[in-house]
Amino acid sequence: MKKTLKIIFPIFLLALFFGNGNAQSYDSKLSLIMYDSFPGYPSTTPYADSYAGRYRIEVPGTNMRIRITHNIPSTLSDGAGHTIPFSIANNNAAYKIGGSLNSNNATTFNPNSTIVVDLQGNTRITVWLGGTVSPPTNAFPSNNYSGTITITTVIL
Repeated sequence: MKKTLKIIFPIFLLALFFGNGNAQSYDSKLSLIMYDSFPGYPSTTPYADSYAGRYRIEVPGTNMRIRITHNIPSTLSDGAGHTIPFSIANNNAAYKIGGSLNSNNATTFNPNSTIVVDLQGNTRITVWLGGTVSPPTNAFPSNNYSGTITITTVIL
């Protein structure tokens, strides 16, 4: 049976502006739509795909160094007690400094590790995340599997 898994991530973005102690928090949504998948067969959405998740970070000035950390769930739930494994591979995330929303020539990175980026001459960075679901052979068919990724951004 075919199913489409839609992942909606509320992002709780913590950005520390103008040095330590001046925290501001942001709520936004990142939608990552997984392709049709069959129980027992993993399905991957690449970061460069139009269905990939994307978010942007803006800082209050140019030439800043930021640290980005993602806390990625290992399972997604449909709210009725059914779960499926979820992961983002070491090469299925990318970022691009500046205002472009096109992932061409973006720098790939491992979203499972913290990254440090220098925003030389820029105030923003765009990040793309892909993902893989690995439904077991007895997976419950549902279009409502979701999870939460927490993203922490700190200006260094």
